[in-house]
Amino acid sequence: MDFQLLKLFVLILTIKNGYFQICNETFKEVQRCPGNHDEYAKASKKCSSACRSNNTTYQYHCLRTADKKGLVEMCAVPKLIFDSCPMYDSKGKVIQMDISTYCNSSSNQRHYNSSDLFHCDATCFQLQKHAKGNTSPKPGNG
Repeated sequence: MDFQLLKLFVLILTIKNGYFQICNETFKEVQRCPGNHDEYAKASKKCSSACRSNNTTYQYHCLRTADKKGLVEMCAVPKLIFDSCPMYDSKGKVIQMDISTYCNSSSNQRHYNSSDLFHCDATCFQLQKHAKGNTSPKPGNG
C-alpha cells in the first residue's frame, strides 16, 4: 500500500472512530514547551491527577497550533503520527499531522505517538512571526 494512502487511511479511521480525546481541564495556551526530560516529566504529572478514566490513558502533549502562531499543552489520548510534525487544530479540536512540516527525527522510525515531544527536532515548534516579530524556535525557549 502506498505510504501516503496509508496516512490518509489512518487519519480517516482516527476521525471516524472518535479515537482522539482531550482532557479539557488541562488544555491551555503556553509560551514554551518543556525543554528537557525533567520539565517534561513534571508537566506530564498533570495528566495523572487531572484526567482520570478507567478506559482512557491520557498523556502530556505540547504542540504548535495549526496556524503556527502559538503553542498549547494538554493531556490527551496519543495519536499515531507519520513522518510529519504533530499540531493542534483548534477548529476541529483535534491533534493531527502537519503535512507541511516534516518531522526531522534522529531515528529511522517513520511513525510515533503525538505525545512523544522529543521525537522530532525543533522545526515542529518554530512559530511564524507575530505582529510583534516574536518567534519560539524550539521547546524550552520562549
